Amino acid sequence: MRTLALICAMSLFAAAACDDDDSNNSSNTNNTSNVNNTSNVNNTNNTSVLCGNGVVDEGEECDDANDINTDACLDTCMSAACGDNIVNISIIGEGLPILEECDDGEANGLFANACRTDCTLPYCGDAVVDDDYVDLMSNPVSEECDDGEANSNAPNACRPDTCLLPYCGDEIVDDDYLDSTGTQRTEECDYGEFNSNTASNSCREDCTLPFCGDAVRDTGYTNVQGTYVQEKCDDGNNTPNDGCNELCQVEIGWSCTIGAGATPDTCTSGCGDGTKLAAEQCDDNNNDPNDGCDAYCAVEVGWSCTADSPSVCTAACGDGLIRGTEQCDDGNTGGSDGCASDCTIEAGWSCTGSPSMCTQN
Repeated sequence: MRTLALICAMSLFAAAACDDDDSNNSSNTNNTSNVNNTSNVNNTNNTSVLCGNGVVDEGEECDDANDINTDACLDTCMSAACGDNIVNISIIGEGLPILEECDDGEANGLFANACRTDCTLPYCGDAVVDDDYVDLMSNPVSEECDDGEANSNAPNACRPDTCLLPYCGDEIVDDDYLDSTGTQRTEECDYGEFNSNTASNSCREDCTLPFCGDAVRDTGYTNVQGTYVQEKCDDGNNTPNDGCNELCQVEIGWSCTIGAGATPDTCTSGCGDGTKLAAEQCDDNNNDPNDGCDAYCAVEVGWSCTADSPSVCTAACGDGLIRGTEQCDDGNTGGSDGCASDCTIEAGWSCTGSPSMCTQN
């Protein structure tokens, strides 16, 4: 019986021992799970690709660790370039600065008012007529023309710097051009800001030359035919027998008062009747020349006339011109030089010429 009891006790101990082994095995399994958990921690430590971490990872062209979009590296970690629809003002490639003035992406082009394909703004001289854009200085610009390198200040050319068409008042005589309204123009002159419709001998405000009949008395100019003209009157027409003829010369028996600015001259008849009118410089009761008062009632050179009616005219002794009853005129009124103070030849002298040269006999 003791033997049987011992055998049973040993069997129970063996069974307990077996149960302990199973428990340990279960714990080991849990430990294996813990190992697996450790493996999971390791997986968490594998960092994924991230734009902006300062490291150029696979698929990135650059990574400058910022989200600034106007520098060399965009916030997408792609290198900046003209045409990316972002205006870049930094440095791109090999340290060369590219200052993009604009960037409209696919809308960049070589057509009016567009950002150019090199990301520069339109400008006068690029051979594209840009009629509505804002330049680099934020000024609105409207070009009328642009012939590129052919822009110039030569007649009929598109103007440089402004890309404006020629116009009357730009100080350039353009003889054949289309103005901004599409009208054909031919200028005869252009004095710029000095063009005037009232000043004598000036280019007119429509860039035409003065002409007889324009109501301005022009005393000396070259007309469109190349003839030098000196008008003595301009009554605003080319009608004869009204005091001022078709050549703007005062007609015999008339006198003309100059008008102010573009006001026509006023001409009145009666010159030569002995009554001096306000428009007349003199009236000696005739229309004969070379007596001091000419046929147009103007005082002749070398004479002086009184304001009487009729006028009394005398030669101006001492002016070097022999007129009227003067025997000589040596250009002075001194005596004892052959020509006396009253312009008579002194005794023992002879005088010739005008002004007179006098020598003793």
